[in-house]
Amino acid sequence: MYVRSRSQRSQDILMVSARAGTRKAERMQKAGALTLMTLVLFGVVGVAWAGIRGVGSWLYTGNDRYQLERVEVETTGRLQADHILEYGRIQPGDNLFALDLDDIRNQLELVPLIRRAELQIQLPHTLMVRITERKPVARVGAGPRQFPLTVDLDGYVLGPARNSNLLPLITGVQDKGLTPGSQLRDTAVIDALAVVSLCQETRLADILRIDHIDVSHPDYLDLTLASKLRVLLPRNPSKTKLEETAAILLSGHAPRSFLDMTMDSNIPGT
Repeated sequence: MYVRSRSQRSQDILMVSARAGTRKAERMQKAGALTLMTLVLFGVVGVAWAGIRGVGSWLYTGNDRYQLERVEVETTGRLQADHILEYGRIQPGDNLFALDLDDIRNQLELVPLIRRAELQIQLPHTLMVRITERKPVARVGAGPRQFPLTVDLDGYVLGPARNSNLLPLITGVQDKGLTPGSQLRDTAVIDALAVVSLCQETRLADILRIDHIDVSHPDYLDLTLASKLRVLLPRNPSKTKLEETAAILLSGHAPRSFLDMTMDSNIPGT
């Protein structure tokens, strides 16, 4: 029988411990080297990025060659160029590459009259701005003692407008506290605006000359035409329904005072 002495076992344990310590030291050394390499890499990237930004500033954002000297403004309405500069906070002399086009666009589209703003830089000195203005298509009764406000097809309130009395008046509106820039949420008003839109898009407005639309009833829209004929339409009427209404009016057999188009049978009134 072979018996190991106590001293020999102690030497073996010491050798195992020594090897474990060596491996641990090697792992720590590798981890330290990896950490150092990572820090060096981040440092190099940071210095390179700072250098790129510095070169970019020298070539573009800090270069006087690209100062804003001319703003070309195209609009679909009555807004003037000085209004656009004010609303967009655009200053002559600004560096074109330093302009935040998204911020300018957002500032412009906060203006109630502006539906969409498009911006384009034209080097070396020009900023082109294209504005699509909101077009008033109807009026809403803001209250018994308040002057009606104009709205566009999207339901945005634009405020009083010149010759707005020629636009259809929408009454029975549930939304309160309407001011320029607010958007109507009343679904009945949205349905009424859809009728106005369909008439304009299909030239039915020449036949269905709407004077006002009462949206107070939950089941139908109550139209009064310029001829004083009262027409009931279903909520959210289709283009076909409007064409059927126009056909009855053109047939020569239209009732004089009342026409109910809410039923599929389209039984004329009186």
